[in-house]
Amino acid sequence: MLFIGQKFCIMGDWDDSSIPEGKIAILFPPTWPNESLFGLGWHPSTQSFALKLEQAMKPGLSVLDFGTGSGILAIMAAKLGASEVVAVENDTTAYEYAQRAFELNDVKVELVEKVPQGQWDIVVANIGDAALALNRALLRGALKDGGTPRWNL
Repeated sequence: MLFIGQKFCIMGDWDDSSIPEGKIAILFPPTWPNESLFGLGWHPSTQSFALKLEQAMKPGLSVLDFGTGSGILAIMAAKLGASEVVAVENDTTAYEYAQRAFELNDVKVELVEKVPQGQWDIVVANIGDAALALNRALLRGALKDGGTPRWNL
């Protein structure tokens, strides 16, 4: 079990441990052999994004998670009461994994390959600097006026 942010614990779907009091569980299926998937909660940037998302999130806000990877930030947003969560992922392996994670966690997240038209209250992008540089204008355009950008912390 891994603790992330102040409110969450990460567990494998096979784990029959009790969820610690006051924590919200995020369940993940096992990763596939010989493949690594970024964003299962252990990396410092994911830990940082989790804390920032907890601080910014209020029930009813909309969230765009660009480069969702495992889906961890989208799952957190949904479990924190987001009215709408859109997760963008163009890597086939990560897309399939995130889809399984959303189902496993019983959260309503729209999973897409490209950013759809619209604007969101919070935009998160836990991605590398090169990908961020290429998509910065797109991400700024997806953020509502007065919204909260969360990238490149």
